[in-house]
Amino acid sequence: MSLGLPEILVITALILIFLGPKRMPEVLRSLGRAWAEILRAKEGMMAPLQEELDKAARSVRLADIDDSAQALKKEFTDGDT
Repeated sequence: MSLGLPEILVITALILIFLGPKRMPEVLRSLGRAWAEILRAKEGMMAPLQEELDKAARSVRLADIDDSAQALKKEFTDGDT
């Protein structure tokens, strides 16, 4: 969801009407800090999940390589007899 210019102007006008020009910078600063904190928390939650996904992907690739190696070994040993 993205906000366009008309939506931003309406929100700004409503904040200006309800809070006044003196409190508006304070409120917007608080909103910015809250948004930054939300983004930091999101990154903190996603990092361990990404690590686990990377580990799982590596183990799947290693299992595939191991299966391929076993198949090749079997093919070459069956051809020798």
